[in-house]
Amino acid sequence: MEESLDDSGPLMSLEDFQFDDSDDLDASFSNLSIADDEPRASTPNTDLFPNQIASPTDSPIGGKHHLTPSSKEGGMPKPKRFAIGGKPSGREVAERKANLELLLKKGFILQEGQELSIDCVAAYVGFERGKTFRLTLAVKNAFPDEMINLLRNVQASEEILKQIWSTIVSTNNDGGDVSTMLMDYTRENQKRENHMSILIKLYETEIIRLNSEDTKNHLSTQQKLTIKEEMKVLECVCDKNIRSTGNSSLHSLENISPSIFMEILEEINGKCPMVHDMIEALVISNKVNRNILKTNAHKMVCGLQTLGFISNIRSSKTRNCFPLMFGLLCISYGAGKQFVDMLQSMGLSLHWDTIMSYLDKRLSQFQDLIDECAPVSKPVILLLDNINLYHGNRRHHRLFKTLGQNMWNFTVRGLLIPDLSGIENLFASKETAEEQQRPSDGLTADDTFIETHPEHLQVWKEFQDNFLLQALNTSLNCIPNPTKFYGMNEKEFDLWLKNQDFSTNEKQTFDIKMPKGSVQLDPHCSKSETLILPLSLENNATTTGTAAIIEQFGKEFDVPCDHAKEYMPYDDNSKTFDIAAARSHHQFLASLREHKKEMADTVRQLKDVEKVFEPVPDDSDTELSAGNASSNQQKVDAKFKQVYDNIVKKMWEAHQSNDPEEFIGWLGSHVDDWKHVTDHHKRTLLHAAVEQENMPLVKTLISTGVDINAKEMCGATPLTIAVIKRNEEISCYLLENFAIFDNRFFNTIPNPRDMAAKMEMEVLSIMDNISKQDMATDVDIWQNIEMSEKKEKDIPMNEVQDPTTNEEAYTYSRKNDSCVTLFVGDQGTNKVMRGVRGRSETAYGWCSEVPGDLHAKGYLYEVCKKVMAPGGFMHILQKVLSRYKVNAESFGKRKFQDQNLKRIEEAVRDTGAAFGIAAALEFKQSASFPNEDELRHCKRTTGYHDAILLSKFKEWINTSCEDLTFKYYSQMITLFGPLQQMFTNAVKYGNGVAREASWMLMHPLFAQSNKRNYHTEAMVHILNFVAFWPLGTRKLLRNNCSVSLNGKVGHNIALDEWVESCIVQPMKNYSTGHTTVKMLQRLMANIDIIGKTREAFKSRDAFNVHCTTKHCEQDPIPDQLKAANFILRSRFLQPIPERKSVVKFKDPKMASISSTNIDAYHTGKKKVVENFDRKLFSLFGIMNGKRLNAQEGQNSESDSD
Repeated sequence: MEESLDDSGPLMSLEDFQFDDSDDLDASFSNLSIADDEPRASTPNTDLFPNQIASPTDSPIGGKHHLTPSSKEGGMPKPKRFAIGGKPSGREVAERKANLELLLKKGFILQEGQELSIDCVAAYVGFERGKTFRLTLAVKNAFPDEMINLLRNVQASEEILKQIWSTIVSTNNDGGDVSTMLMDYTRENQKRENHMSILIKLYETEIIRLNSEDTKNHLSTQQKLTIKEEMKVLECVCDKNIRSTGNSSLHSLENISPSIFMEILEEINGKCPMVHDMIEALVISNKVNRNILKTNAHKMVCGLQTLGFISNIRSSKTRNCFPLMFGLLCISYGAGKQFVDMLQSMGLSLHWDTIMSYLDKRLSQFQDLIDECAPVSKPVILLLDNINLYHGNRRHHRLFKTLGQNMWNFTVRGLLIPDLSGIENLFASKETAEEQQRPSDGLTADDTFIETHPEHLQVWKEFQDNFLLQALNTSLNCIPNPTKFYGMNEKEFDLWLKNQDFSTNEKQTFDIKMPKGSVQLDPHCSKSETLILPLSLENNATTTGTAAIIEQFGKEFDVPCDHAKEYMPYDDNSKTFDIAAARSHHQFLASLREHKKEMADTVRQLKDVEKVFEPVPDDSDTELSAGNASSNQQKVDAKFKQVYDNIVKKMWEAHQSNDPEEFIGWLGSHVDDWKHVTDHHKRTLLHAAVEQENMPLVKTLISTGVDINAKEMCGATPLTIAVIKRNEEISCYLLENFAIFDNRFFNTIPNPRDMAAKMEMEVLSIMDNISKQDMATDVDIWQNIEMSEKKEKDIPMNEVQDPTTNEEAYTYSRKNDSCVTLFVGDQGTNKVMRGVRGRSETAYGWCSEVPGDLHAKGYLYEVCKKVMAPGGFMHILQKVLSRYKVNAESFGKRKFQDQNLKRIEEAVRDTGAAFGIAAALEFKQSASFPNEDELRHCKRTTGYHDAILLSKFKEWINTSCEDLTFKYYSQMITLFGPLQQMFTNAVKYGNGVAREASWMLMHPLFAQSNKRNYHTEAMVHILNFVAFWPLGTRKLLRNNCSVSLNGKVGHNIALDEWVESCIVQPMKNYSTGHTTVKMLQRLMANIDIIGKTREAFKSRDAFNVHCTTKHCEQDPIPDQLKAANFILRSRFLQPIPERKSVVKFKDPKMASISSTNIDAYHTGKKKVVENFDRKLFSLFGIMNGKRLNAQEGQNSESDSD
């Protein structure tokens, strides 16, 4: 019987149906299943597809677009793999499946009771017989709603049965015939039972399928428990104790290593094997590494990172290091609060406030870290440099707009914890820990020269000999076919050079042994302990800023900075007191107090702006610059001078008219115009009159009632000035008018009586008589005077503790007055620091500056260029070697920019080596070259040829210096070349003796080239480590003259280079995008952790970002040979005794090179001797062997360039 599925209905619900015979259910379900032998299908819809078999191109999924021009309606080309028998791609399989299902839906409809064989369906769609597996799946996918239709049919049959049963009941009650109705009821009930049987079979099949898939494709309960346990272990593995580094020691930073992710991955492999296998299964599709960058190890690290984030999502209470490190990484690239919080909501980072709390924790506990790393009983080396953060006029930078600044001038600071190995005993004795090595008397210019110091001279001679041996070895053993080296022009030489292979080591003609010097044999290369200190908001380019920084260092490292309560220097030569120095000292203290007050206001304003993010009014004064302060002082002094000159003029006019009463009356009537006028030292008109020794004006002013005991800023009264001026008359007159000289009235300078006694003045007797008469003066009056006196208060600092004088119980302490703490900075920083120390020796005398070697090397190369440039030095670099980036600016003002320092270092190295090679080749052609007998004798006695070659070579050089041209150019092989090598190796190997020797040699060179600032810097530094420093301090710097970042021999960097590369440059990079001072302070306090975090992410063991292929430095030999060939052709080093002058290279006028450049070192020594005494006094206040007062830095000489 044929009827629709809608014509039947059930008798009861599916829930109430009972199964008694499973075999019947199986048989019923077999009628519904679609099998290959007896499929249940539908009749073809011939109206839709009459006599047509669909193809993939007919479906909307594949094929040409319907708007494609007819010229291009051809079939799509088959993929290349079909032509070679390959399999279709996944995309093509999906398209074929979708087209087949679409064809079935369009060609067939589902009807009850209708069945169609699989062969019929296969013939319709074009499938071969026996290959119908895909067709069966397509039929099931095309008609997936069989179960829903069966449920609807069951429900419909039940409704029909209810209606029939209702009719049977009513008909039977009326006595009618119900037989026909019972037959209909039986027939409909049979249809319902058939539907129910098929439906039950479908449910059973589905249940079996689901049970089998659950066992096969889903995790078991035990596996889930195992994964949960391993995730707990993973949380512990991912906790590298990074979040607790805020209050731990320096060594805790080692937890963040470049291989931290690989280490965690290896640990997970051992402790969490299932999690590790999961990561591997998820991220690795092929065990074979085909991508050289995205390797399987790289994929595993990426998977680990993702798993770390999943762990954070699973429980944010875990101390997982991944979210913190990723948050720090984003912040270091300028990420702000909103971006970080968005990452936190995704589980990739911690919350912004949490990260800021972490950064603030270390910043707030930095003092504890300093106390742990650098106790007061241990010497330290402090480092500082200024940092300029330019932010332009961008409108969103509210702070800069508020303060009217485009540049932040702050100071970065660092700490080097020195290695005291071998010198501990020097800090156990006061003589070597606190007392200077030599007394001030007897110091001469010869003490600064290397010839006076045998130890340093020996090291210098070693480097000279090694440099000459390198030149001999290169010229005699490393040049292929050396006979062809001579007589070639530039083109021929370039062609010859191009065909040479310098990588092959041929048999050496001469046995030359290159000995290792003392620098390489005794390196100081243990890994250095360093600490980056918090950012200072002070500007160390100013005097008050540097003073504030020193006091900040003193507070952190427990060194007192108490200013002298009494300061009036006494000059033993002139037998008088220096009132100018006292005024300068107290003016400096007043400026420092004002600066601290203004700085506190500025910091408070910055914090307020950061809180409310609202600019203050533009007319608010935020900071009083040094220029404004100086301008105000000039205005005050100008007004004071005008008033004083006006009064003197009026007095002179009254004297000329013999009418003094008119003058006194004028003074009385204009008392408000002059009585309270002072200059910037707070001097009154009476002070000026006494200082000018104007007795009439002194009497006139006193008669008008001026305060005779008024104090200026330094505490001096008019009587004090009269005593210093040795003016007995004015002193007596002031005493007659009750000028005070009692000690209780003076607390910042000596009282006038003590001064008069020191200067042996007659007025002393008058003061003693007055003291006897006033013995019975009421004590209460003095108490009132002392209470009303506004005493000058020093800047609060820790009280100075007197050092222990018991020699047996001596213990080194930085608090001791004579203990020196080294400060490393550039020339500008050291110059300002000397000025600060000269203004208050008692407060800042514990500081001693050390010049940075990185900057000194740059100026050494500049001196080399300045001396050798007239002889063709720049022509060799630019024209011969084609190094166009090495120009005058790269040796001058741009030497520390754009990698120029590296370029000029290589330029000096290669040029010096080229001159050495050319000299060795000239030596080989000379009669001084050893003959065969001499060479064989040397080989028999020493085993090598280097001894005879070196001695003969040096003898030839000395003899050839009679030629001034040879002497001039030989400076590259006897001075600049070896000096450059010695200075570089001294830093790389941490050899303090070689470093001191380098400074001794650079000192005359700076003097000869008029590099006044570095001439001063070198002289101060040499005198410090030769005489003024204690022996322990000198040895301390010797052992710690450079920083070893990794403990590798020969990889040290200079102290100032560490500041520049590890603090300044990272700080500039990390601060990009951040606009608040608080954020900059956070970054500086955590710059080492942030740096290690970035290194961990960028390392080869992690994500390999910005990687560079490991390469070797280009062989310098070809360039050195090319320059040597030019030197030979130019006959620079060919000895010609007749040449008595040196002509400038390619000068049309044939002018001669200055004689000062022909022998730069000895010319510089003469200048040092000439200026030594003057500089010794201006820098140290030492004259005739006695230390006097000298305001260091007051009249500092500036660099001539």
